[in-house]
Amino acid sequence: MTTKIQLEETGGTITDFTNYQVILLFQQPGTPPEVGTTATSSMLTVSKSGLAEFSQENLQVEGLINISVKAPAGNIIVTKEIEKNLLIGQPSFRLEFGFTRVNLTDKIVQPTGMLTGRLLDVTGKRKMDEIQIVIFASASSTPEQFYPLLTVTTETGGYFFAAYPSGEFSAANAVIGIQSVTGKNKVKITLDKNENDKGIFPKRLLLVLEPEESDGIPAAKKDCGCDDLDFHDPKRILDEFSFYSIIRTSDPEIKAYAITQQQEISLEDLLRASPTSSYPIVTGIIADPVRVFGHPGMSSTFHVQPGATALIAHPVGTLGAAGTAPILTEDMSQALKKIKIKKTVVRDFMDKYKVLNKDTYINLLEMNDAENVKNATQDVLQAPLGRTFLNSNNLVDWDNDPTIYQATSIAYGHLLHYKQQWLADGYSLGDLVYSLPLAPGQKKTNCCF
Repeated sequence: MTTKIQLEETGGTITDFTNYQVILLFQQPGTPPEVGTTATSSMLTVSKSGLAEFSQENLQVEGLINISVKAPAGNIIVTKEIEKNLLIGQPSFRLEFGFTRVNLTDKIVQPTGMLTGRLLDVTGKRKMDEIQIVIFASASSTPEQFYPLLTVTTETGGYFFAAYPSGEFSAANAVIGIQSVTGKNKVKITLDKNENDKGIFPKRLLLVLEPEESDGIPAAKKDCGCDDLDFHDPKRILDEFSFYSIIRTSDPEIKAYAITQQQEISLEDLLRASPTSSYPIVTGIIADPVRVFGHPGMSSTFHVQPGATALIAHPVGTLGAAGTAPILTEDMSQALKKIKIKKTVVRDFMDKYKVLNKDTYINLLEMNDAENVKNATQDVLQAPLGRTFLNSNNLVDWDNDPTIYQATSIAYGHLLHYKQQWLADGYSLGDLVYSLPLAPGQKKTNCCF
């Protein structure tokens, strides 16, 4: 049988469902039934008109069905939980939902034109922080008459920004607010050309300040290393490193896997573990097999077949001594393996009766039956198949069996690269005014006003 699922967006925002998908999550009975339930998912392709077909031949579902609609971009736009009788066995199902598309371009304020740039020292020794820059420009070609156009102050690293100067210019330069004897604090700005072949300011400026020279010796060669320990600079960089962070922009589809631990032991293995008491127990089983195999709750039945091949059940030291061990048919040996007893029941039995023998082994089987009835009648809260909100019905399973959620699709996101600098923030008692080097044993008295 096939159920036709019709998608209908009530707000009229979505009119074309091409490349949309319908995702169904539900629980099916396990195979064999003792396993419990198995989480199953089904992904359906949606036509342009919003129609999807769900084939459910011999499909058995337990509990609620989680139905979601996935957009072409990979995001889930709606998720609902419905009763199984609304979808299973029905010829059609209509899923109505509301959706509002947000146009981000309407929310973003377009910035005005900005002029950005950076001030650099060609030697890399001077810091270009908090330095004033005055930009002059000229609109006439001959003679050039410069007038101040704008002023900015650099930030950390020499970066600066200001309002973009609109208009056409013939020449421009920048005067750096650093004391200079030779006039090297003036930097020429190369203008771009517009469609009229007129000069305009570039969007980004790179101002390079050349070193001072005196007496024909470059300033870079006069460095004595005295500024290596600049205690007067409170913003010197002590350390710098970078790291990455992942920001997820979409959630992957998930599927729940319930872990069920069935720790059981067969009656045959239990008799192997108790060789001293196994002989009278096996003798009693052979004498009255209906008492064990016909016991309520046992799935196996034993029939004595005339002329069946006789087998020694176990070697010496397991089920009696040689020559005196009970004789078991092959059917009975296989039937003992099919009788499963929970290990927790065995431990509770040994705490209560202390010994397993021909008088108490029936009590062990009755305790195992009682545990099976208790588990069969216990209400089991099924974990939600997909993503859901925590409430009184969906709690964190602190004490129950853990439920593992495995991602079944790819999540999208951004890899962000961060750079971090650690700066010296000065001294707690104020700025360092003066540093005095002393020789070993030398004393000097200072007077501060």
